[in-house]
Amino acid sequence: MAASLRDAGLRRSRVRDIVVEEFFAAAQHMSVEALLDRVRKRAPETGLSTVYRTLKVLVEHGFAAERDFGGAHTLFEPADTPHHDHAVCVACGRVIEFEDDALEAIQARVASSLGFEVTAHRLELYGRCPSCRAHAAR
Repeated sequence: MAASLRDAGLRRSRVRDIVVEEFFAAAQHMSVEALLDRVRKRAPETGLSTVYRTLKVLVEHGFAAERDFGGAHTLFEPADTPHHDHAVCVACGRVIEFEDDALEAIQARVASSLGFEVTAHRLELYGRCPSCRAHAAR
């Protein structure tokens, strides 16, 4: 990854390297704040703006994707993550990734019936996750 960043002309620093390492080591969507928590375990002096700027640079150079799940709920993920859709809990903010071949086939069929060539798509389902539903039922 370091070589790819260098080839893209990105300046490197110890803290930026830690931000990048922690971002790509996470096996989930990351908010700026969650990534900052991870980074501060290794570099306590790191500020929120450093993490934010580094993520923006990764997005600008195609290494990361920014996902806006409404309002202040922006998360980041590696850009090379295979295609998937999202279920977003409106109560706790949890984002669940899922893949469904049947849904993909329906979308392809609809696009074809419209004579539409799909170049990309996003599917986001908004509702309440099982944990929040169980908590509300108590």
